[in-house]
Amino acid sequence: MKRYIQLRDYAKNHSVRYRTVWNRFNADKIPNSFKDENNNILIGVINEQKINLSKVVIYNFSSKIYGLKRSKRKTEEIIKLLEDSEDAKSL
Repeated sequence: MKRYIQLRDYAKNHSVRYRTVWNRFNADKIPNSFKDENNNILIGVINEQKINLSKVVIYNFSSKIYGLKRSKRKTEEIIKLLEDSEDAKSL
């Protein structure tokens, strides 16, 4: 099944402003992009990579300001999100 992202997500993923991506779309410089029936601009995701979750490294910065309990809780939340993700279920 092919996946599509919206123009704003494409801009965020490529670290550029929405207007820059809008101009690129209007100049036909974004491959697999089109307007759907609701005038939403969608871009087909190419080379979507599967993440091997058995090799994910979680780096969590902790300091005296935030404390170790909060840092540990955040790390546990990240691990839970990874375990519940669709990619983890397909492994």
